[in-house]
Amino acid sequence: MIRTLTRSDQTLILNFAYRHEEENMFITGAFEQTKNPFEQNAYYGYFDGDKMTGLAVYFGEWENFNINSQEESVVRVLTDHIVQKGHPIKDIACFRRYGDIIMDQLEKLGIKAKEVEDKSIYKLLGEDFVDFSTGKEEQSTEKDRKDLVLQERISFGNDADAPITEMETNRIIPSQEFVIRKDGKIITKAKISGLSKNYFQIGGVGTLPEYRGQGLAKQVVSALCKTYLAQGKSGILFTSNDNESAIKVYKTLGFKPFDRYMIAHY
Repeated sequence: MIRTLTRSDQTLILNFAYRHEEENMFITGAFEQTKNPFEQNAYYGYFDGDKMTGLAVYFGEWENFNINSQEESVVRVLTDHIVQKGHPIKDIACFRRYGDIIMDQLEKLGIKAKEVEDKSIYKLLGEDFVDFSTGKEEQSTEKDRKDLVLQERISFGNDADAPITEMETNRIIPSQEFVIRKDGKIITKAKISGLSKNYFQIGGVGTLPEYRGQGLAKQVVSALCKTYLAQGKSGILFTSNDNESAIKVYKTLGFKPFDRYMIAHY
């Protein structure tokens, strides 16, 4: 049986998600970083009697979803349910072992991915961390929201001239963005893209093209890691398997390969 979960089920959702914490950081992060995640997200539980054995979360802001269950049949049934609910699907981002099942089920429903990014997951433990921060790194402030959007667009080759939307600036959590500035301009950045009890997830690491090759990404990621490792958490990040320069940086900092990840674009 599938049941739509509500705010009264928050404890149930979190208890389930934390059983496989690394896999569900987008789910736990929604509760860590949002006052009411039920406003934009939809939560569905698969129940075997009174026991929830599967959880599907549709993230409305991003138009993607995540399913977690140790039973393949449950992953497939919940995938069907997401489609039946009429949720638009832009992307699927999850551990590869779930993503392959979800993609296969969607294809059976006539929904085929346009592109699939194969990524690796790296983990950082406190005892493995090598700190390259210099003290020039800082956490961003509220006034940096538009500059952070623009910096990320340029760093990742997106359209820097398009109008900056309210949705883009609202996604910024300044206290979780770490930056290095030069002459008042943000030239490199890294951010927290997920939080849970025991882990922090790094994303959005980028340096403006003219400042690359100076070790700035290594410095800003170090500052971010140092902050959250001090809270007793371990680090997680996802990176493309062909991104050799980034992988080299992360390994230098102490990150080690952990698992496989994927993003399917629809």
